Amino acid sequence: MNITDYVFTADHAERLAFFFCDKELTYHDLDVYSDSIAAYIKNRFGSGKEAIGLFISGSLNFCTGLFSVLKSGKAVVPINVGSKAGEIERLIKYLGIRLFISDSTAYEKLIALTERDFGIILLKEQGGFEYIGTTDSFSKNYSDPELDDVAVILHTSGSLSTPKSVMLTHRNIITSAQAIGDDLTITAEDRSLIILPVYYSSALIGQLFAHMFKGAAVFFTNIILSPKAIFMNIEKYRITDLSMVPGLMNETEAMLGKLERYDVSSLRYICVSGGAVQGKRANHIANAYPTVQLIRTYGLTETSTRVSHYRQDADTVTDTCAGKTLADCIVKVRKLGKDAVYGDIYVKGDNIMKGYYKRREDTGRVLSDGWLDTGDVGFVDKNGQLHVIGRKKNIIIRNGENIYPEEIEEVICGFPSVKEAYVYGVDDEMLGQVPEADVVLFDGAEFDENELMGYCRSKMTGSKVPVKYNVTDGIPKTSNGKIKRRKDIATWKKS
Repeated sequence: MNITDYVFTADHAERLAFFFCDKELTYHDLDVYSDSIAAYIKNRFGSGKEAIGLFISGSLNFCTGLFSVLKSGKAVVPINVGSKAGEIERLIKYLGIRLFISDSTAYEKLIALTERDFGIILLKEQGGFEYIGTTDSFSKNYSDPELDDVAVILHTSGSLSTPKSVMLTHRNIITSAQAIGDDLTITAEDRSLIILPVYYSSALIGQLFAHMFKGAAVFFTNIILSPKAIFMNIEKYRITDLSMVPGLMNETEAMLGKLERYDVSSLRYICVSGGAVQGKRANHIANAYPTVQLIRTYGLTETSTRVSHYRQDADTVTDTCAGKTLADCIVKVRKLGKDAVYGDIYVKGDNIMKGYYKRREDTGRVLSDGWLDTGDVGFVDKNGQLHVIGRKKNIIIRNGENIYPEEIEEVICGFPSVKEAYVYGVDDEMLGQVPEADVVLFDGAEFDENELMGYCRSKMTGSKVPVKYNVTDGIPKTSNGKIKRRKDIATWKKS
């Protein structure tokens, strides 16, 4: 199985594949351009399996580089162009990268970040490419057996400082992208707007590959992200779907009155991924745009991005529901005790990663007999829908009781003045740990800690209610919008 066989078909050839900054690329043009680069890679570096870095922001050039590597038979490593020197150095050493593909926008930054010996294929703005560097010391016979069948190597959130990379095979990605495309009824007439980073699985597999398998068009944008700018692009380019993170969805909900002027009649659905979604706000958006499906997605990089979809019901408010599992994916919940309500969530299917690169012990801790321990805790309701309560490693243990911060954050975000919330445990001499919360308010909102605490007490058992609420200007996040959770709160607050 090869991803490119599903993308470059006769039916797709003359269709629009990508659009970025008023430039277009058809499937045929991409096919021809990437063929020439793939042939060059194989001729200069041999046909052995190895990792090739892709140091380009989401754009036509990113896609050209992506498919050039896949066609060469090697494994592509999309890298955040915002990475620091130490992060790039560690990735090169860890993955044994001998070649990068970059463009004029990112090239200067790449060479400034490292002094290591590697080659660069520089994509030209007017088309064509240039090779920079030397391969005199590079063997054409080099091959890494661990990368057999691997198509893409991605990084788990926050792992660049201590690399632990997920190996996804062609079969993994094809299985997931097809299941996503079928469940979302994607067709060749769709136009997907990608605003999330393409070096993460949600945008790369959940949007780009899922749409390309159907011959649909993918639009990239270099706008400063805001609900107004996004809705303007939906209207201008007749976008049919997009994905966003919960924080951006919250901003959208807060601005609904100001977004009414935009024509979004082309929009079929919005997917929300990358963290917990506050049910009340999701429900508000669903009611404001009844013709647009609001879909909560659940998954991990290790599952090739998606496990399940939950379609927001206009008559239902739920903070935890992750919906029905996608095709070819099986979920089971192992209860934490005889009378436990929640349990550990495990997933099995052809979408499950091959493993962590050169991390056999880490792989063994999460993979057994084909079952992946997601690290999440939840339950399956009477209707067969999965609910995700939180992550095991984020648990706050208060007087022997397990408390999941994500569950508390969802409640806090239901308070009218709160835009975002981050809950964590702080040491307590009597109880072991107690929850504390940092909150970000909407612009112009007033804050009354007693009111918020009373609200939380009306929604949760007393043990879950944070003992303190700190108003802050922002909550540190990873590049894909997830909260950067830190165990050492004292150190984090000083940084």
